[in-house]
Amino acid sequence: MASSSKSLTIFVSALFAIALALLLATCMAASDFSSLEVPEADKPLLKCQSTHAVLSGETCFTIAKQFNLTTIELLAINPNIVCDKLLVGEWLCVVAGEGN
Repeated sequence: MASSSKSLTIFVSALFAIALALLLATCMAASDFSSLEVPEADKPLLKCQSTHAVLSGETCFTIAKQFNLTTIELLAINPNIVCDKLLVGEWLCVVAGEGN
């Protein structure tokens, strides 16, 4: 009895591993990597020319509006910020231009 129980456990574990491998393979095959942006060598690098310290109650939208930017432009020059988690005193680039 113990031998058949052990064999069943091994069989179920093997089935689970196969199902997991198939699921992973399917997810990898369905992933769309074409949307990843690859930096171009001739694309100019932006250099921050002016910054702003986040004040209490400010959001990405209000900061962008204050500096005549769209939220997308603000995020483009601050790629590491998370708008839902801005910290008071966090420095954001609000004016960027081509740099060396």
